[in-house]
Amino acid sequence: VLVFLLHHPAERRKVSYLAGEFNMTKATISDTVKALDEKKLISKKAAPDDTRSYTIELTAKGKKLAEKASLFTGVL
Repeated sequence: VLVFLLHHPAERRKVSYLAGEFNMTKATISDTVKALDEKKLISKKAAPDDTRSYTIELTAKGKKLAEKASLFTGVL
């Protein structure tokens, strides 16, 4: 999820989009987002027009980890 967030624009960094992309339920993605938030790897930016919706942003710590994790493709 962190690597996905690193490489995709804001409109794709929402729970609904992630659930479809990863073929998982919204509840499963929400649990993942909650865990990442508790670890301070992401933050949630509320949508101005809908307080129930938010965009997921990487924190500096999350971005560093995502960049490191994305290096695995170099071997392939």
